Amino acid sequence: MYLVQGFYKIKKINNFNVLKKSFKEKLITNSLTGTIIISPEGINGTIAGKPLFVTRCLKYIKKEISIKNFDSQNSSRCKFQPFNRAKVKIKNEPSMESMFPAKAPAIVRVKHTNGYEEKFIDAAFGDPTNPMSRKDLQEKFLVFSNTNMLHKKASSVIHMLSDLPNSLGDTPLKKFNILA
Repeated sequence: MYLVQGFYKIKKINNFNVLKKSFKEKLITNSLTGTIIISPEGINGTIAGKPLFVTRCLKYIKKEISIKNFDSQNSSRCKFQPFNRAKVKIKNEPSMESMFPAKAPAIVRVKHTNGYEEKFIDAAFGDPTNPMSRKDLQEKFLVFSNTNMLHKKASSVIHMLSDLPNSLGDTPLKKFNILA
């Protein structure tokens, strides 16, 4: 009987190549198969083999990345070896900080009679750090809805939305000032 063990841990990891080599050796010497993925944000894997060897390997992985427990761990049993070989991959994805930086610079380009003028700004108008007022949002809605909706109907939608906070009572949306 084979033990199939899935696991992951969200933790900053730096030494990818060293871990890749040592994990691969550990899988092979214990006749384990499956895949372990190492990334800057953590580790994820599913391995299979004889229960004693799977347990030893998981203990080794925890020791190598300095953790006591995985964030999630699940296991099942199987009558056959479910994976063909042992793989350890490095997935060097961009970090959350690089995908969603605290500041998102923008380029504002204005066309006028003498050509274009560009300016770099830290936060574009409408960005959470430079939010639009309710009046700005209403004017923008009217401009964009002008092609698809009659002005009277667009004004009706704005009126209905502006009345919405009054009908919410003490809901979470009102508490957090999302619609105020």
